[in-house]
Amino acid sequence: AARRAELEQALRGTGDHETTNGHGNGNGNGDGAADALIRLALELDALERVQPRVDSWLRITVAAASEDPGVAPFGEGPA
Repeated sequence: AARRAELEQALRGTGDHETTNGHGNGNGNGDGAADALIRLALELDALERVQPRVDSWLRITVAAASEDPGVAPFGEGPA
């Protein structure tokens, strides 16, 4: 959630920055901001892709730890 908020803030901020150095050649500090934005988007994508796998591992672990085997048989049972 923190990365998503950071990405949204960066997206809003990128549109406000000048992407050229004043001469129209596109080599201003906007290029660095765009690169950082892309890195952040890729990190967020990777986190969102791995989340279902982590959730599955947690479900399996919790189920194994909390599984109730029920009443165990006592004695030899009916003859």
